[in-house]
Amino acid sequence: MTALEFLRKFADGHRIVSSNDLCRFAISEAQANGHFFYDVETGYGWAAIPWCLTTEKDRKREFKYFQEKDLEEGRQGSEEIES
Repeated sequence: MTALEFLRKFADGHRIVSSNDLCRFAISEAQANGHFFYDVETGYGWAAIPWCLTTEKDRKREFKYFQEKDLEEGRQGSEEIES
């Protein structure tokens, strides 16, 4: 299977995630379900995972987003109090 065929196969209902962002269990699960692509030429691996699953990187990104959002809301709230 080529990379393009892999992308077309899982375009609906899945997202493509680099193997660098997955734990070994997630990679093994993707391989067992036929949802893993490994490019022999580049050495990169990609997994098609359902949107409902998250990775550690997703959780860190989400935490950072909400942390920054809280800071912005706090700044806006203090600006309203000052005026």
